[in-house]
This record gives sequence, C-alpha cells and structure tokens, in this order.
Amino acid sequence: MWTEDGAVRPWTFGRCRDTKPRFSPDGETIAFLSDRSGRVQLWLLPANGGEARQLTFFKNGVRDYVWSPDGTFLIALTTLGDDETIEDREEPEKAEVKRTDLKPRVVERLYYKSDAAGFLDGKRAVLARIDVLSGKIEALTGREEEIGSFAVSPNGRTLAFVANRNEDPDTTFTRDIILLDLEKKTETNLTNGCGAFASLAWSPDGMKLAAIGHDLAYLGATLHQLYVFEPERGTKRVLTADWDVHLGDTMVGDMHADAKGPGPIWASDGSGLYVTASERGRVKAYFVSLAGPIVPVVEGDFHLYGFTVHPNGRQAVAAISSPTSVGDLYAVSLADGTKTRLTRANEALEHEVAFAAAEPFTYRSADGLEIQGWIVNYPHLANA
Repeated sequence: MWTEDGAVRPWTFGRCRDTKPRFSPDGETIAFLSDRSGRVQLWLLPANGGEARQLTFFKNGVRDYVWSPDGTFLIALTTLGDDETIEDREEPEKAEVKRTDLKPRVVERLYYKSDAAGFLDGKRAVLARIDVLSGKIEALTGREEEIGSFAVSPNGRTLAFVANRNEDPDTTFTRDIILLDLEKKTETNLTNGCGAFASLAWSPDGMKLAAIGHDLAYLGATLHQLYVFEPERGTKRVLTADWDVHLGDTMVGDMHADAKGPGPIWASDGSGLYVTASERGRVKAYFVSLAGPIVPVVEGDFHLYGFTVHPNGRQAVAAISSPTSVGDLYAVSLADGTKTRLTRANEALEHEVAFAAAEPFTYRSADGLEIQGWIVNYPHLANA
C-alpha cells in the first residue's frame, strides 16, 4: 500500500496464508511467513517484485522471526521434539487421518492446550540463526520450555529473549530476560526471577533494553508496566510505576483474535518509547518519555490493535477498530494526532449492515465507587 494515495497492490497470490511481512533494514527485501510449502516457513521476496524464495525448511515450521540490524541473517523461533534436530526438514503433508488411526491423548501436565495452538505437542522452543544468502542454520539456544519475545541488539552481537526456565513451568508465572552473546555463546540472566516480562525492544544506541512486564505483586492480575534496563550498568527503571493503567492490548474480540499487539517502540532519538495501553474499554497509543511525561498520541473511543512508527518520527500507521468499524489502517500525524483513513476493507458490509455505536457512561455504586461502563444503542431506535 502506498500511504500517499491509499493505492493497494497485491504482492503475493495463491491459496495459502501469508503473514507477518517485515522489510529488511535496507528496504530491499520483504520477509514473511507462509504455509505454501505445507508447514509455516520463512520466505524472502524482493521488494520491487519477483518470485518468493523459501529460506527455512524446519520440520516443525517457524513461529516467529526478526531481522538482524545489518540484514545478513534472521533469528527464527521453531520447535523440536526429543528425537529431532535443527537440521531435520519438513515432510510432505500426510493424507487425511482416518478415524481408525486416532489414538487416545494422555495428559500428564497442567498446561496441555491453548486457544491459539489447540492441544500442545510437547515440543520445545529453539531459536536459530539463518544466513540470508546461504540459508545456513545454527541453533542458538537449547530446548526451552517456552520462548517469548526476542530481539537482536543494534550492533548485532547480543540476542535478548524471554524464557520460561522454571522447574515447574506450568504453575510459575516468572518469565526471565536472557542475554546471549552471539560471538562468545555465553548467557546472562538479566532479571533473575524478579518478574514476568515480554515485548523486548533495544534502544537505537544499544545501551538500553525496554520490556513490558511486572513484578508478580498480584501474580497474573498485576498491571503491566514499562521497564527500561541498562545491562552494562546493571540498572532498571519502571517508567510507568505511577500510571494506573494496563500496558498492552487486553481487548477481547473475535475479529482480531489473531492480531498481536505492538510492543514498545523506541523514538529514533532514544528519548522515549511509544506504547499501547488499555483503559476503560479502549486501547490507545502513548509516548512515554525517559524524562517522565506520558503523552497520548492516538486516542479515541476505539480499539487500536496495531501500531508502527516511521523512522522519521513524524508519522505512524495504526490499525483501528470500533463498534461501527471492523478495522482499518490509518496514517497518524504524531505532531497533532490527525488521522487519515487509508483502507476501507469492509466498505460493502458497512453499506449493508447497521452497526450499533457504543457510548461510555459512569455511575456510582452503593459504596460511592465510580464505575465505568458502556451502553449499546440499537441503531434503528437511535431517534426513538
């Protein structure tokens, strides 16, 4: 999509599912995940058009990936069974399983399924380095029970990742940040069991590492905060400690069940970070300055479920949904918050269906506590 005029040009075709497109640092290549080979694998596509090239052939596919800052390699998240190696390649899809081939499932762990993946297969998470030109792969981690967010430092020498290394991973909320020296292959536990962390982002100068997390004060009910670590100095700051909101996207809905909310995004000058926060049935974008102030940059009665900032620091693109709009992309001026709609993905539906708007209201409970809620007006009775 060209943001100047909203013109859309299809870039991939076929009966397949292509997701998570990301430009290389030089803008010449687009990496994306696709199931066109059977398993979800990592593919590369020239940004000026051409044939996509399959980069990975992992037996169990790829779950997520990041580019290296210089664009020479990527880090991919895959899984391995007890008898599998990183060199094992994907196998052709088997014929449809007959009911007579199905066997009972024996469950021996508390955490055995999830809404996103269904029944868990018991395979362990592994991070691998893939050379862009040769396709050579190198396993960087052992078989972890769980790996969450991961990010490569700007100098390409350190990989930060979130891991669950608890003795009883099913009943412990701790998620630590691990720093892996990609040259020496040595690890440092940055958080040492002090909380649960996710959504890692290195500062432009590589001296700081931001993360969304909390100190487990109320276990899983603890509000998420914005942390900034300085690994070389051994310090950490909580930039949102006095802000009584939950960072990240906690809205629940069927329309965006597969959408992954953005983590913290550093300003190009390293002065602060852009984050999303959930408050009173809305998700908005804010700028959190290292100096202290927290300023809204995209706000309204809507659900902001995607957000990215242009390197020039003046513009952003937001994915926004509301009770009267399934979801579209908007160009946002970070100077004044002006939004320009770029897409109309469900324009035909909007003309056929009457959407009911939701209006916020507040009231006092019996003990005087102010409670916020929403009322949905039936559209045909709006003027009744």
